Amino acid sequence: MQGIIQNVFDALILIVFFGFTIFVHECGHFITALRNGMVVDVFSIGFGPAIWSRKIKGVVYKICIIPLGGYVVLPQLDPTGMEMVQGGDGDKEKETSGSNQNRRNMLPEVSFPRKVFVAAAGSFSNVVFGVVLALIIYLSPNAITGENRPLIVDVDAESPALLAGLRTGDEILAVNGKKVNTWYDYTVECFLGANESEQIELAVKTDGRRRELILNTVKDDNGAIDIPGLREQLTSCRFGWIVPGSSAEKAGLKAGDEVVEFDNVPVVTWTQFIGLVSVCRDKEASIIVRRDGDYETFKVIPVYSSETGRAMIGVGLADRAVPWMQYKNPMKQIKSDTIMIVRFLKALVTPRESRRAMKGVGGPVAIVLTLWISIKSSLFNAVGFLRLLNINLAIINLLPIPLLDGGHIVFCAWERITRRKLNPRIVNGLIKVFGSLLIGLFIIITINDIIKLPRFLGLGKAKAVAEQTEQFEDKEE
Repeated sequence: MQGIIQNVFDALILIVFFGFTIFVHECGHFITALRNGMVVDVFSIGFGPAIWSRKIKGVVYKICIIPLGGYVVLPQLDPTGMEMVQGGDGDKEKETSGSNQNRRNMLPEVSFPRKVFVAAAGSFSNVVFGVVLALIIYLSPNAITGENRPLIVDVDAESPALLAGLRTGDEILAVNGKKVNTWYDYTVECFLGANESEQIELAVKTDGRRRELILNTVKDDNGAIDIPGLREQLTSCRFGWIVPGSSAEKAGLKAGDEVVEFDNVPVVTWTQFIGLVSVCRDKEASIIVRRDGDYETFKVIPVYSSETGRAMIGVGLADRAVPWMQYKNPMKQIKSDTIMIVRFLKALVTPRESRRAMKGVGGPVAIVLTLWISIKSSLFNAVGFLRLLNINLAIINLLPIPLLDGGHIVFCAWERITRRKLNPRIVNGLIKVFGSLLIGLFIIITINDIIKLPRFLGLGKAKAVAEQTEQFEDKEE
């Protein structure tokens, strides 16, 4: 019963977080439009048919059936009245939404700077909200962040990496000529940069000397591309996964817990932790973890696994900080988010990388599930992902594509340069064409998300991670 209540609570947090991001964006348009004396016909959260609607002081406020976005109808800025996404509620809707062209023609003209200001206000609001979220992480002593340097701490014996010349202690500087600062950067460039023969060019620093190497890559079960035989710098003993039904789950341990002590022995590294667990087979041991800034003690019984030949408690260790929780400094957080999104957009328009970039893109299903997993991990993890989502929404919406805010800015700029109003039919046609393309892309990405759902949820991954950790300890001994 407690688990059901917790899941319901997490779901409510997810809805509030995701909905508030959309609300902030649309409020930016709404408030700046009113303050600049513009007419506002509709303020909507979501697309399609309305499930709730009310008209207040000439503005129709709506909550629609598709909660993946929202819009504000501004007839002085958008001559089409957002007809592509309103979901048509009949003649009354057409009247209140400002679709009557004669009415639009009678409205006072709005200056170019004000139009641009209102069009960009949604993205600006998301950036401001993103900064607030970054400050929350910065000011909280309980927010766990960590930057994983691209440092190789071990290379498997007789592995392709060792044969190619990589050595323990090497620091990865660049992949295919693109500089990398973190292990996450390295994984992204490996994924995007591998050529048809699955090879990449790696620049590494060995004893202060730069070397260039050509290495073969492999694709794992999750679609990630990596160089086999490498192990990165491990910085903490924090749980990333809990195996369902394991002794760890029964004891009450959770993903995100950081081990401080096991069986009365202080824990420094996860290698040490696995060693301590392995010698406590079928014996109850105390484990002290740091959870949300507090220290909690649990009792757990390591159980022997015939598959690994070791006693295990059923955990996977999170050795790598997620991309949105790498930095404590708020400016570095925003900069990292921006670089991440711009890098993806650049890959989309780069012929060599576009195909892989499309495979790696996550749609609404992936976004919601990632936010859900982040909430389950820790509240601050969710705050970090929400910050990334806001910066992503701000940048994407400023792209010069009809239907997006950037498209409206382009339309306004065209009118400013040519001194002529755009034909509403042309604008409407462009919006319908690009709207149809975006809807088609949306459907394709959603289907792709569903196909990748088992891998995304990590079905069986927790067990695999735990087993790999045990094998790692075998090698160390």
